[in-house]
Amino acid sequence: ILFSCFAFLKKLDAILFADYQQKILDFAINLLSYRMRSKVELIHRLKRKKFNEDGIYSVMKILETKGYVDDQKFARAFAREKVKRKLIGPIALRSEFSVHMLDSDILEYTLKKTYDEFPEYTLMDQLLAKRRVPMNKPLDIKEKKNAVNTLRNKGFSWDRIQEILVKRGNI
Repeated sequence: ILFSCFAFLKKLDAILFADYQQKILDFAINLLSYRMRSKVELIHRLKRKKFNEDGIYSVMKILETKGYVDDQKFARAFAREKVKRKLIGPIALRSEFSVHMLDSDILEYTLKKTYDEFPEYTLMDQLLAKRRVPMNKPLDIKEKKNAVNTLRNKGFSWDRIQEILVKRGNI
């Protein structure tokens, strides 16, 4: 009788763990149904919901195996959307990624691919056109300061800013 009681408790434990794991999986899939998330972001959200770490990590393995969580795909989609919508430079994009704590190789690869697809000069040109900075016209000190500040605030490096202003004939 003691052995069958022990076997029953072991089965019950396995069933309860499977049920708990299913709750975590359901919550994670619900989060992913709204938008892609990085692995770290999803783990933080599950921890905030007070799920235990063993359950979270076993569910993360399932999600990664099925391809629902993929930091490489997430980084690519996130970067494309941010650059397309906000016209931001590499410095700002790197800052946006800091929350997601991605592997540095993934981050560098993503930055390279993103700015191959959306060249920095094109983005800066669009920003300057949006701010009505004329081409082929030297800027006075105030106009130049405004143009430089706009591009710096959007996350472009000083070297690139100088190059675009020379190329546009503003310096």
